[in-house]
Amino acid sequence: MFCSRCGQKLKEGTHFCTRCGYKQDIPATAEMTEAEGNMQEVTLTEAMEDPEPEAPEKAAEETKEAAESAPEEKAKEESAEETAAEAKEEETSESGVQIDATELARAGSVAAEEHERRVREAEEAAQAKQAQEAATVNAAAQPAKKENKSLPIIIGIALAAVLVIVLAVVLIPKLTDNGRSRNRNRDKEEPQTAETGTEEPEVVAEPEPEPVLYSVEISAVDANGDLIEEVTVEIISGDTVTDTVMTSEDGSAWIDLYPGTYSLRFTKDGFSEDYENVVIGDDETGDIMAVGQLTAIPVEVEIFAQPASMREGLEGIEVTVYDGNGEEIGMEETDDKSMVSFDLIYGDYRVDFHYDGFFDETMYITVDGPDSYRQLLVPKMEDESALSETVFILLEWNGDYDLDVCLFNSALKQYVCAKTPLDEYNNFIYSDNNGVQGYELLCLRNRYKEGAQTVYVVDVENAQNWEYSPMEADGFTLKIYTEDGVDIVEPQEEQNSPAWAAFYYEDGLRHELNEYIYEETALEWTKDIKPVE
Repeated sequence: MFCSRCGQKLKEGTHFCTRCGYKQDIPATAEMTEAEGNMQEVTLTEAMEDPEPEAPEKAAEETKEAAESAPEEKAKEESAEETAAEAKEEETSESGVQIDATELARAGSVAAEEHERRVREAEEAAQAKQAQEAATVNAAAQPAKKENKSLPIIIGIALAAVLVIVLAVVLIPKLTDNGRSRNRNRDKEEPQTAETGTEEPEVVAEPEPEPVLYSVEISAVDANGDLIEEVTVEIISGDTVTDTVMTSEDGSAWIDLYPGTYSLRFTKDGFSEDYENVVIGDDETGDIMAVGQLTAIPVEVEIFAQPASMREGLEGIEVTVYDGNGEEIGMEETDDKSMVSFDLIYGDYRVDFHYDGFFDETMYITVDGPDSYRQLLVPKMEDESALSETVFILLEWNGDYDLDVCLFNSALKQYVCAKTPLDEYNNFIYSDNNGVQGYELLCLRNRYKEGAQTVYVVDVENAQNWEYSPMEADGFTLKIYTEDGVDIVEPQEEQNSPAWAAFYYEDGLRHELNEYIYEETALEWTKDIKPVE
């Protein structure tokens, strides 16, 4: 280093110039660095020798002495600085006076010695302070060295082992599951592109719009263009029937369908089926209609015109058929077996019968398939003048049992039945029929004769055996033919008595009875013997 005043080269760390005595500006960090280096050497040497720690009392006394001497050392240093300052002032004040070299050398030597002394004192103070700190640390650590050092180590090792086991039990399954989950997620991920190595962006599909339903009007017509009711319409998509509707009374039906192609199948008994295709677009704006055209299939209908006054058939009876609207379908004459047939489609019809010498008849039928029907014809009296007094009573029933129509004259005390065909008034029975579709015809020649002439319906077999009859109230009817027309009489209540008193004529007038007879059935009622009154 060089003197900051005269430029004399000096030894590193010199405080005063040996030539001019000027105090040099030495950084405090350099002094401290040198002192600390010396102190570290002393500390390391003491640590390697491992001396016994001094007693806490001795270290405290040394620390106290160092603290007391510190002010004195500071005062000495300040005094030296004042001396140097005075010397400098004297040197400055004596302008032009040359200082003796010997005196300057002596002054520099004194200053150097003083500086060295001060450095030694600072070093000793630092060493004392460091020793005091080391003594304090050793005093605090000394009891710990005397304790058993193996027990904390064993406890620490045991705790570490337990911690390792717990972590292994808890974390290993989770790590395994996480690895599997990552593998599964990796499998589900979209493949990365080979060029960029980044995942392809997920494409979000736009929701499809809701399909729109379209109303379809369905109707069914026949060959004449007339609407047909109760037609079954099956909606077919592909090979599957998706829905079924039926036409109402006006022959129409409605259904809502999604866009697509459909086949509509129209069916009805008595008609040929029909198929109609319907195509519905996504943007239909007009009316959507489907019209099925059905053709009626005729079925054979047989009609038997049976004269009630004879067992044989009668050829030439005129049979005329009309449709539900009153339009004539056709007229046919019976063969020698009183039979005639028509090919009719399903529907309601009226059938009229005519033959000279017989009452005209009318029958109403409903055709819903092949079938046969019967109509009894009642003959008129040969003497037209007696027609006003004559009454024909026709009994009809359905059932496999034998019923008889009988006439009892209270004035004559006589019965007219199959075994006694005539009484004194010439009343008679035309026939005795016991078929499944049975009938009997009674002729009352003069309804104005004296006495009450009562008409009965009798189950003779059960009456003779004192048993109840199987006849039912809706199982038979009586038709009364007069010059005024035809009246029908039916039982008004269900009974199972073998005898039913329907009505009687007196003075030419008919009076209703509708009574079931029980007391007379126990009186040996036969076709030949009248009951005892």
